[in-house]
Amino acid sequence: MMEKGHPPLPEKSGSFSGRDDKNNNKPFHPIRNLSVNYIMSHMPFGGSGGDDRHLSIVEEEPGRDDEDDEKDEEGDENSRSAKNSHHHKDDNSDANQLDAHRRYNIEDISDDELAKISDEVDVFLQRGEAGDSVPFPAIEKFIRLVGNEVVTRTEGKEINGVGASSLIFRGTSKDKGESEDGEFSVLQDIDKIVKISTALKGLPSGQQRVNEMIDRTGNVIYDAMMFLEEELRILLEDQNPKAEQLEGDDCISSEHQSEVKPVDTETGNDKTPCVYPPEIVDALRRIAKTMIFAEYETECCQTLLTTRLSLIETELAALGFEKTSIDDVQRINWDILEVDFISKWCIAFKKPFSGPERDLYAAIFSSSSKPELARELFTDIACTILAQLHTFAEAVALTKRSAEKLFKLLDMYDTMRDYFPKLTDVEKKNERLLDVTSELVDVRSRIGEAAVRIFLGLQNSIKSEVVKSAVPNGSVHPITRYIMNYLKLACEYKTTLTELFDEISGPVQPPPSTDNTDPSSGEPQPFQLSPFAVELTTLMDLLDENLDSKSKLYKDLSLTYIFLMNNGRYIIQKVRDSPEIKELLGDAWRRKRSSDLRHYHKAYQRETWSKVLNCLRDDGLMNPSRTGGVIKPVLKDKFKNFNAMFDEIHKTQSTWIVSDEQLQSELRVSISAVIVPAYRSFLARFSQYLDAGRQTEKYIKFGPEELENYIDELFDGSSTGSVSIVKRRG
Repeated sequence: MMEKGHPPLPEKSGSFSGRDDKNNNKPFHPIRNLSVNYIMSHMPFGGSGGDDRHLSIVEEEPGRDDEDDEKDEEGDENSRSAKNSHHHKDDNSDANQLDAHRRYNIEDISDDELAKISDEVDVFLQRGEAGDSVPFPAIEKFIRLVGNEVVTRTEGKEINGVGASSLIFRGTSKDKGESEDGEFSVLQDIDKIVKISTALKGLPSGQQRVNEMIDRTGNVIYDAMMFLEEELRILLEDQNPKAEQLEGDDCISSEHQSEVKPVDTETGNDKTPCVYPPEIVDALRRIAKTMIFAEYETECCQTLLTTRLSLIETELAALGFEKTSIDDVQRINWDILEVDFISKWCIAFKKPFSGPERDLYAAIFSSSSKPELARELFTDIACTILAQLHTFAEAVALTKRSAEKLFKLLDMYDTMRDYFPKLTDVEKKNERLLDVTSELVDVRSRIGEAAVRIFLGLQNSIKSEVVKSAVPNGSVHPITRYIMNYLKLACEYKTTLTELFDEISGPVQPPPSTDNTDPSSGEPQPFQLSPFAVELTTLMDLLDENLDSKSKLYKDLSLTYIFLMNNGRYIIQKVRDSPEIKELLGDAWRRKRSSDLRHYHKAYQRETWSKVLNCLRDDGLMNPSRTGGVIKPVLKDKFKNFNAMFDEIHKTQSTWIVSDEQLQSELRVSISAVIVPAYRSFLARFSQYLDAGRQTEKYIKFGPEELENYIDELFDGSSTGSVSIVKRRG
């Protein structure tokens, strides 16, 4: 690689192997096209001072014999060799050699003479004439013209006010008014120099003048490749837009759309985001074609590889993903790793598999003699990035397992699962890429296994959760909220978890609660739960058992049922809100849990309000000695007992909490439906037996409407409920 600033890459087995020129032992490279006809007729080089020396040619003086020609050529060759040995830094030495002859600028040469030079070179290339009829003067002038053009551009001199460096791209601007031939004329000239070199090597050996000219063409080609290699790098770096800015076939010129047609591997659509604008891709294609034609494909690919790899790594760093070692990952706090690293890793992982990157290289090499280089270059870049991604994934797989890591592990698993087919489907026979991806498949399997073990660990979390004190006021227990919210999030990965459990599970054994019978009909139902659904059902059963044991911590049996109703309703509501859990657990499970809730509701009413209702019955109240008479002391006791019981229940249960509004309303309505009508009837039948005035005020504390209002204060967690109704009224 001639370019500085990039460390040499390791050799690739069987790919991008370079070759040396047998005559001058200079390494060959590949890059882009330009033409001498354009230089001679459309680019008026010139100026004053020492810069003009690069664009001058030596006039053939009349009467000059072959010996003088050979001396001139030898002097020029010495100058050229000195220039190469010092990498074009010793300008004074070169100038001294050239100034020994009379010089003319391009603009001083007539159009007829330029046309004659071009025609003679073209005829030579087409006919392959014998050595005695080779147009050496014309070929020599053509070589000098192209060499001077390359040197001028390489050194960044201005041509017509335009910086020579990156002139190829600037020439494509619409406002320049240049034709396509003008834009890439230098590349056409370099192609012709390569053809001249090949033709000269085919002439009979032993001619000194031929050998010297072969050396000159080799030097020009070498300098041209250095220039084109730098142009390639500049185009890649300076013209690299964000991929999302361009879409569709716009990244490839209409001339070559039929050769390379990007395909979106996810949708099958021809439209995919492009890495570069179409004019840049076209320029890169022309450069690559010229470099490969000159047998400099190694340098062409190396420049593309190092530059694109550097740009991709920069893009990934901008996304937040940077190369990290396994030890670094192990030391990072999970909260930071989850937000700042894993999320960015999932985005970065899609980069090597993107169609635009692969299509870019296909477009660049589409018109060269070696289109297969596109696949090899994509493989090199993809393998390098995948190796970095593999290291991070392996480090995450080795971290200590804990429940909060499940979701990010599943994100990583999903990313690898979804994007592997997009690569392997297109690169089915790419052994190098498949070797790298096989390592990632292994890491993916370990991440998937870790996710399964974490999910299974929930069973131990529920079993080991032991609390010796009850939750105040019978509200939803924290473990219920945690487990149900956790399962709701986990079941958003239902497809992935089902797939993982299917892979690692043996024969499916239903949990005890799934007795495959319909609670409403008692009819057996077919058992169709997947391994993941069985695990989920087992977790729900464990949670029920855990809550049942916690409910026994309450001394008030009524509060026990409130606690069970609160938690049961919370669980059912979470299941209803999650289509995934709802589908996994099935209708039979939901019917059974709804039946359990109704049972708790009835048990609560029986435990709490049956004694209150007993106060409103006429048992022992009627006087057997008098028809229609009542025993007043018994009647007074019944009113007193009702007042005391209701006041105590209100004082206690108004502090209890039923957070589900629907359940709260259902409880209040059911209580009112039982108590208020019974109280109204009792009051209507027996209030007349109390003396008006003091007795009525003393024993009848509530009207039916007041009673209903007080019932509506139950289960709202109010602190005022702890105060007796009688005291509040008094």
